[in-house]
Amino acid sequence: MIRSMPFAALRLAALLLGLVAGYLVVFTAFLLSCAQGQATTRFVYRSLCRLAGLRLHYRGQPFDKAGLFVANHVSYFDILILGGFVRTAFISKTEVGRWPLIGSVAKKMNTFFVSRTQRALLKELKALRQRIVTAEHPFLLFAEGTSGDGVSLYAFKRALFQAVPLGEGAPVHVQPVSLHVSRLNGLKATTLAKKLYSWRGDVALVPHLWSLCRLGTFDIEILFHTPISTRTTYNRSELAQRLWHVMSQGEATLYQPDHKTAPAA
Repeated sequence: MIRSMPFAALRLAALLLGLVAGYLVVFTAFLLSCAQGQATTRFVYRSLCRLAGLRLHYRGQPFDKAGLFVANHVSYFDILILGGFVRTAFISKTEVGRWPLIGSVAKKMNTFFVSRTQRALLKELKALRQRIVTAEHPFLLFAEGTSGDGVSLYAFKRALFQAVPLGEGAPVHVQPVSLHVSRLNGLKATTLAKKLYSWRGDVALVPHLWSLCRLGTFDIEILFHTPISTRTTYNRSELAQRLWHVMSQGEATLYQPDHKTAPAA
């Protein structure tokens, strides 16, 4: 059901106002302390998801220690969805650090930026392996290397798995995380609805947000699968294949009755 123009316009205005106000609140919180800033950022992320008409649900239990989340990438909302509910540092392309407002917040949230060039990327991922082992919380990697169409799970970029520390000290856990659009306005999401929700890099911000506001309320499922220990993995290619297989099967569990709504972080 398409929302009325006045309703959609009010939601879009609230969302854009929330983006600006949220940045000011986060910036002020970081002036007080890093811990206060990070907690405030997670609250702002959750609030923006509600303003955008996203209802978030989860299955499974995310871990909260040194390691790596590996997720599929449906839209830029994934950062708000995951960053608002789990303690994590993102792995992102260097260009994000130069974006107005978003880039400065990303840096404050300990985002690790990687380059597009192969030589620089391999050097950066080697440094990231050490960060993953010693961090107090997991990093998060979008293994497809780009945002998808909301329907298909793209092939993983194997080079990104150079970030996984194999045979370097104590083993760490890698947890696959699947994000899926399950419903639109209470009805099971069609392929078209999933594609309309997906937000890829070539789509402008305001037109995409306007489209979401017109469409209504999306239910987003976040599936935290069983973590895989690097102790049981022989090489990074095998790990990438195991993760892709688990995540490609994830959507089949969406409509089972043991559903739980995501708690506040």
